Amino acid sequence: MPLTSVERRRYLFIPTRSDWTVFLDNGHQGTDAFSPLSYMAEKLSCEAVRATCAPGTRESSDLAVIWELYGPEVIDFSNTVRAVFVADDGNGLVFSESGEVQPYEDMGKYSSRLKRDRFTPQILDHYLRAVGIEAFDETFYQPEGQAAILVEKLGPIAPASREFQLADLR
Repeated sequence: MPLTSVERRRYLFIPTRSDWTVFLDNGHQGTDAFSPLSYMAEKLSCEAVRATCAPGTRESSDLAVIWELYGPEVIDFSNTVRAVFVADDGNGLVFSESGEVQPYEDMGKYSSRLKRDRFTPQILDHYLRAVGIEAFDETFYQPEGQAAILVEKLGPIAPASREFQLADLR
């Protein structure tokens, strides 16, 4: 299955050993989760979580550790309940936290001298486990006897879209 730019055409829903379901799309730069997850949380009256973990290295600029919690109610202009992230925006590391602090958060970490230490993959794992998601445990996904669901958009593709094979992007 090819990956695409501009227009996502395939969406995969994977069951887990919990009440959570994994959502992935075929974007060539990774899943663009904000719009679909915030929309589903609102329409299905549930919570949704966006989690990104690209730990990078001390020498590289690909660091991104992101936690976003969406709820069913729109507050102001969004249904984002809480967002915490550290990422390289191309000009260096940026750390941000906004929204309603959750009881499992370690607020003391957010004032660490080094931005990369304020929100680490280990902290992300702690937050995910606090809501019942064992993202870094491969046995958490697709329990025996449960099938994943692939939703595919058929028909013409957006004119500016390109398709890539995974090998082309490595």
